[in-house]
Amino acid sequence: MDEAPAYIKRLAAYELASVAAKAREAYTKLREIYDLGDDERNPRVLTLLYELENKLEVPAAERRVPIAPE
Repeated sequence: MDEAPAYIKRLAAYELASVAAKAREAYTKLREIYDLGDDERNPRVLTLLYELENKLEVPAAERRVPIAPE
């Protein structure tokens, strides 16, 4: 899937985030997307990252989205 277009990777991460048992995997994928830069940080990515960081109790120092996205 490394060669897949960015939107396909995002959609895959969104689907993973909808499955409770896949929260950690979804978080990892979304962090990878976030780390690609501003062009990939759309509202859905930010919202899901924020929700998963809270759900998984990610320490504050490791969070990508420290406050709720608007």
